[in-house]
Amino acid sequence: MSHVRHYCVFRRRLAWDRFRHEVVSAVNILPFSEGGRRLQPRTSRKPECRDPERSLPMKRMKFGKKPFTAALCAGLLALSAWPAAAGADSPDNAQSKGPKKDNWKLVWSDEFNDGKIDPKKWTFDIGNGSGGWGNNELEYYTDRPENVKEKDGKLVITARKENYQGFGYTSTRIKTKGLFSKAYGKYEIRAKLPTGKGLWPAIWMLPEDNEYGTWAASGELDIMEGWGSKPNTVAGTIHYGQQWPGNTYTGKSYTLPNNSTVEDFHTYAIEWEPGEIRWYVDGVLYQTQNDWYSQSLYQPVPNTYPAPFDKPFHLLMNLAVGGNFDGNPDDSVSFPKTMEIDYVRVYDLVNRPYRDPIPPTMPKDPLPADARQPLPDGNLVYNGQFNQDDPSVPNLGDVPNTDYWRLFTGEGGSGTVSIDNVNGQNFAKLSIASGGWQPYSVQLLNDVSIAKGRYYKLSFDAKAAGERTMSVRLTGGASRGYAAYSPASNVKLTTDVKHYEMAFQMKQDTDIAARTEFNAGLNAQSVWIGNVRLVEIDGIPIDYDAPKTPLDGDGNHVYNGTFDQGDLSRMTFWHVNELGGASAEAKVFEDERKLNVVVTKPGKARSGNIDVQQKGIQLLQGMDYKLTFEAAALLPRTIEVELASKDGSVSYAKQRIQIGKSGVQTFAFKMNQARDNEAQLLFHLGDFPGWVKLDNVKLIRTSVYYEPGVVFYPLANGTFDGGLDPWVTATDSGGALTAALDGGEAKLNVTNQGANPWSGMFIQDGLKLFKGITYELDFDVRSSVARKIEVDLENSSYFRYLDQTVDVTAAPSHQHFEFTMPNDDTVSLKYFAGLIQGTTAVGADHQVWLDNVDLKVKNAPVKRPPRLIPDTSGNTAGQAMDLTFQDDAAWRSAVSGVKVNGNVLAPEQYALGSGTLHLDAGLFAAPSTYTVTVLANGYADASAVQEAANSDGNLIRNGDFSAGQADWLSWSDQGSQFTVADGKAQVQIYSIGGANWSTQLYQENIALKAGQTYKLSFNAWSTADRPIRLEFTNTGIPQAFFNVTSDSRAVYETTFTSQTDQILKLNFCIGNVVNGSAVTPADAHTLFFDNLKLVETAAPGGHALQNGTFDTDTSSWSTYVADGSDAALSVENGKLKIAFANYDGWFPWSTQVYQDHLQLDAGKTYSVSFEASATEAKDIIFSVENAADFNIKYLGATNISLTPGTQTYSYEFTMGASSDANAKLLFQLGSNNATGPHFNGQSVYLDNITLTQK
Repeated sequence: MSHVRHYCVFRRRLAWDRFRHEVVSAVNILPFSEGGRRLQPRTSRKPECRDPERSLPMKRMKFGKKPFTAALCAGLLALSAWPAAAGADSPDNAQSKGPKKDNWKLVWSDEFNDGKIDPKKWTFDIGNGSGGWGNNELEYYTDRPENVKEKDGKLVITARKENYQGFGYTSTRIKTKGLFSKAYGKYEIRAKLPTGKGLWPAIWMLPEDNEYGTWAASGELDIMEGWGSKPNTVAGTIHYGQQWPGNTYTGKSYTLPNNSTVEDFHTYAIEWEPGEIRWYVDGVLYQTQNDWYSQSLYQPVPNTYPAPFDKPFHLLMNLAVGGNFDGNPDDSVSFPKTMEIDYVRVYDLVNRPYRDPIPPTMPKDPLPADARQPLPDGNLVYNGQFNQDDPSVPNLGDVPNTDYWRLFTGEGGSGTVSIDNVNGQNFAKLSIASGGWQPYSVQLLNDVSIAKGRYYKLSFDAKAAGERTMSVRLTGGASRGYAAYSPASNVKLTTDVKHYEMAFQMKQDTDIAARTEFNAGLNAQSVWIGNVRLVEIDGIPIDYDAPKTPLDGDGNHVYNGTFDQGDLSRMTFWHVNELGGASAEAKVFEDERKLNVVVTKPGKARSGNIDVQQKGIQLLQGMDYKLTFEAAALLPRTIEVELASKDGSVSYAKQRIQIGKSGVQTFAFKMNQARDNEAQLLFHLGDFPGWVKLDNVKLIRTSVYYEPGVVFYPLANGTFDGGLDPWVTATDSGGALTAALDGGEAKLNVTNQGANPWSGMFIQDGLKLFKGITYELDFDVRSSVARKIEVDLENSSYFRYLDQTVDVTAAPSHQHFEFTMPNDDTVSLKYFAGLIQGTTAVGADHQVWLDNVDLKVKNAPVKRPPRLIPDTSGNTAGQAMDLTFQDDAAWRSAVSGVKVNGNVLAPEQYALGSGTLHLDAGLFAAPSTYTVTVLANGYADASAVQEAANSDGNLIRNGDFSAGQADWLSWSDQGSQFTVADGKAQVQIYSIGGANWSTQLYQENIALKAGQTYKLSFNAWSTADRPIRLEFTNTGIPQAFFNVTSDSRAVYETTFTSQTDQILKLNFCIGNVVNGSAVTPADAHTLFFDNLKLVETAAPGGHALQNGTFDTDTSSWSTYVADGSDAALSVENGKLKIAFANYDGWFPWSTQVYQDHLQLDAGKTYSVSFEASATEAKDIIFSVENAADFNIKYLGATNISLTPGTQTYSYEFTMGASSDANAKLLFQLGSNNATGPHFNGQSVYLDNITLTQK
């Protein structure tokens, strides 16, 4: 070997604060080969020195012309190839069969022999977690002896069917977190498991600290999971990738031999080494995994392999009931069920080192002959241009040009697909009625064939109706457990068409039915997708020197400043350059994760240097920056830090820094040159021989930079001077909250805190916040009782940028919070007045007052403008509009222009007066909504949305369809088509689907006034008699049903009262609707609509109870269903039948049967009576109350236990000083928390209901 030098290498397992300069007696003399001018990092692991016979005397030595001591030589540990030990029991030989049995040494165990669970080894998870531990599990975990104990030398976990803490089952999840955790080793558990549908026993591991981020970026390791319905099978799995929902998993199941089942004792084990995990059952190896990755949030590349499985994990053992893994228990399962653990033993590897982590490589499999082969242009996506319409090819419910595509909706999502021409090309338009609560709630899909080991690039063009994100990835189907084949790419869509690309390697088994997923859930903004291509590529080229956008999160301009990302060198994005004849070696040790650079040879006089360099740094003109980094040297030395142009010809800033054995260094500078997106960061280490460490390199822009379009004052009406608009209330999970204006404050009336913090909310949506900007949130708050509330700023995926809990008392308090946005996003400000975690319910009706709510950019460079208030009187199309504002003379004098829908107005089109902005009638020619923006020098823009209503008072725009489909939207998961012909809307129903909302026709943004009564009327007819359901979405207005016939002259009407100022989405649900005995025919048919009108009217008078005997139908009675309830009304043998096919809903109010608009007079006494029964014993709740405010009850909520035998129930109540023309007689029939069946078919019967005055 030529160019060989020898030098000293010392053991490296020394702490950072001692700087690894401790001199030891054992030294290896190792050769290395000198490379070129740019160093190639070495990636092999260095063993400790193995020759204790040799020692190095402390003496002065010569290195060129510069003397140095043996202590310096001792620092040159980085300079070697550091080969691993070899031999018959080497890691290479161990990778397939594992170490010999005597290579494992017991380091931790529990034999469960002392009759008491050891609190120094075990702790517990208590409760049901969030969403049933994220899996919809049904049990409540406890640490009670009824659920977990030691008995007869075993740990016994028992699942019981019992009502406890509001749940139907109890069990235990026991863990070692905080008490014992370990990276690598052998984990062995002998256990027997129960069987039965819906049981889910598991022995598994989670990271002790989520160092790479939340699940599953930091990993999950399942030693054993069992399906209760598959007694002969167990599985081992790893979960990894990005944080949810960008996670993925791989694993394998194992069938127990010789007709054995999990009810027998078996020994389950894993052997975990760096870069390899092996699974065993009874000593039989059935699976080896070595291919995984971890990518932390806001990180440009994955963490270095073998992350995430290179950190300590703790052990968990549990017996779950129900959920996503094995479904819910059925009637065949008898409880209690037990899981027994004989022992848990953990071993460490001895007699040889752990294997080196070697990233796996895989050959490229061919596509099978029966796969969907690439098109002639190489595209694996068929009909990626949305221009194919072959009758023999399945498509999106007969939507033309959608061959090979399909739409999934679920988890609360709904939407439809149509083809739209965008810039002369066909795009698929996803019109989203509801974004649901999962990224995949609305999902456009195309099946492709991809082969294991091959690389692919997916590209497409897309835009949206407004700024939003969309998650795109390749996955397997149901048979593959929807496993992710590619990382999730969360693309940011705007109103302009942009091109997007992502590349990946298919690392799982070849799949000829893989899914290209465009996940458009969590947001109702429409999305357009076109030019979709998936092509095979040779590899994934990455230009690590390309311009770098500052990272989301902390805004660091330096990539991999922590030296723990990318390839095994952990030096991805970095270069170490040898200049002027100087030489050096660079290495990052896995257990330390800091850059070590050892200068081994000085260069030529005044030209020798060693540079540590990163290219592609973004610097903006006029901005201030701060560079921080940790640096240390074996001997004190001076280095120079520089920011320079790409070619180095221009130095933007430089500073000499003295470094010693440790310390954080800071370098602040201002970029005085023109913007440079390809600057370079340089650490000039000099050429004096020695050892330098660098870590945690961070370059942050300390000046605030405002991108065009930044909204400086995103929140509107925080002082409530103009009422409550645009604030809204929302309730969930049993909460009851209303809002009203009270002396210039917003008063929240809390009458039920519900089960969760979000059970009662006060919200303002649509707040645009921007990356890297610090915001301030201020508000005043008080309460009639001492309690806690939460204030959150969260996006549509419920990711929280601010999450604070506030103590509130009767004394007003001012609250102030600051936060910096890690990325651009549109968020909601939410005040949670439900049941705050860690508290108990107040137990009484109470009020919370809010005022002076202010969300703004900290130190905003422009002033706040006055709030523009739209014209709501005489605001009809063709009329002039007068918007108002709290007068500000200084602002008026600074106004420089006005825009309507982005168009700059001529001076004669508007007039700005004291507190008034007058806009000419010609600007509002047609009924629609218009965005008005006022620009003023030194002020942020002031904007308002102005509605131009119909001149006849009709709140529905284009209700006669004279403007075609304008202002109307449709959605269907069955391919139904909405068109307008001859001034009439028609919806062609090809298939009715499985739900009443499978097809929808709707109009949004209809403003309703508090306390105002409205009358809705319309013509409707159908080629087949059928019922339709009218939903008043986003309001508390009860639904309405109509039975439509072929009579085109029929007029349908309903009257309702809006209790608050709110925005209505008027939604005709015309899928599979059932209204009593009226059902929707399954055959294709067409519905027609015309002359829709919504006008203000006088409140109707009340009436006596109607149709209490159900002789013919269910008329006069209404239902409310939610939270999974599938209740359906009909008449059977002269009785009202409420049938539940599968489920009655989570809460008592999830299923309601009622009659409202009942007249009750002040001071009168009433008698109410009814007959009731149920097919199985079941608890229900009965009450008489105000239809608009359920907190006003005339007959309090009464619990009734129904049985199969019919019984008569009678009650009396007396009205107070006020009459009520809108009283409601109510039956609440839901609740998983009440006694009775909930997850199987059942029915309740009601008859002979009377309400009479005595």
